Formats: sequence, C-alpha cells, structure tokens
Amino acid sequence: MTALVANSTPDTPVETHFQGLSTSTVNTLENVGFISPYDSEVITRAGKGGAELQYHGEYLHKVGDVRSTYITSPRAEIFNLMVFPENLEHLPVFAAEIVLFNGKVRVGVIDLQPVCNTIWRRHVISRRVMAHHSRFNTLPSGGPLPEWAVSHFSPGAIHTSDTNGETIPRLLRAYYDYLHLFRKMAQTYPPLPNRYSEQMLREYKAHHIKHSPGTVYLSRIFGEDWTRDFMRLKMYA
Repeated sequence: MTALVANSTPDTPVETHFQGLSTSTVNTLENVGFISPYDSEVITRAGKGGAELQYHGEYLHKVGDVRSTYITSPRAEIFNLMVFPENLEHLPVFAAEIVLFNGKVRVGVIDLQPVCNTIWRRHVISRRVMAHHSRFNTLPSGGPLPEWAVSHFSPGAIHTSDTNGETIPRLLRAYYDYLHLFRKMAQTYPPLPNRYSEQMLREYKAHHIKHSPGTVYLSRIFGEDWTRDFMRLKMYA
C-alpha cells in the first residue's frame, strides 16, 4: 500500500467513491472461479481520527486469493486490492491502489505485475498490459515511481494523480479494463502450481510488507502491533 495521507486537513469529509468496489471485483471474477462460504473473511476496525477499515479476503477457486482494504476517514478515502493468482507462471498479480484527498487523486496505481521467473513469459504478460495502457495514456502522470516499487511494476502500469478530481471516472474505467484483461487471462490458463514462482511470490509479498509506506500509515492510525499482524497474516499472507 502506498497510502500517503499524513498531513492534510480538509474542511469537510470527502465523498466516497469506492464503497462496494471489492464486491464488484469479486463478482467480475466469479465467472472464472467460485467462492465457497468457507473461503471468505471480513474484518472491520476503527482507528484514530474517525478512520474506519474494512478488509475482505476471498479465495476464488481457479483464480486465487483476492484481498482488499478499504479505509475512510474525514481526511481521505483509500482503496487497495490485490489478486494473487494460483497460476503464477502465466498470470500476473492484479494490483490496484487509489488514495484520495478531498476527492482528488493523490495516488492512483493499477497494474498487472508479472511475478513468474521466466523472462520471456514476463515479456508476454507485459506486452498484453501495454496494449491496454495505451487506452488511458491521457491520464495525468503520477510522477516518478517510488524506488522500492520500480522492480515490481510492469511497463504498462497506470500511475496517476490529479489536483481537481476529474481523474476519478477515468481511473475507475481503467480499473475495470485491467480487471477484465486479468479475467480473460485467468479464463485461458488453469491453476498451475510452480514452486519457483511461489517462492518469487513470497518474496514479492515480503518486499511490500517491508517497504510499503502504507504500513507506516496504518500503524499510526490502527496501532503498530495490529498493523504488523494484519499485513503479515492477512493482506500479504
């Protein structure tokens, strides 16, 4: 999680835009896999300053783990969702994070990130993502990527921000466009466990836990001990 929301003081609560986006995402992927009642988990937590967190963890058979965090407060609205596929050799990680201040996009990231250990397969995945990126290249730039994140982003990553709030509808269209690309890829390739790719995924998750600025933000709002367990045992388990 990127979550850079520490020093803003808006005059009024921000309008919410992403309530229900996690459920909509799972519904979009359900025609590929399916969820049993035993494969879903919901966690809610209240934090400082009126912040509220909702976590949804789902396991979709034939797809993989879908994990989302949605945070609202008088200062910001934050949506983070990851899909960790079972077939890491052919499928990327679907990664999205949108951070709003006062209805304006501070950080908007949507990407399909190859984790497989085969260079040519990473190239094939990135080429498909690039074809979709061209549809949204008029979105304003988010500036240079954080150094810690560069190694995991694909060339087709959407990374944007704005100062007027006009980006949000286009960013949501990009979200669903990339999600439908991921769904199409998941329909093509069935689950295929691969111990080398699984090790790379463990390293990918450990890297995010260690370096993501979102860990600092969550610790400040929801408590350091709780955040450590949440990141390690839930969001990036």
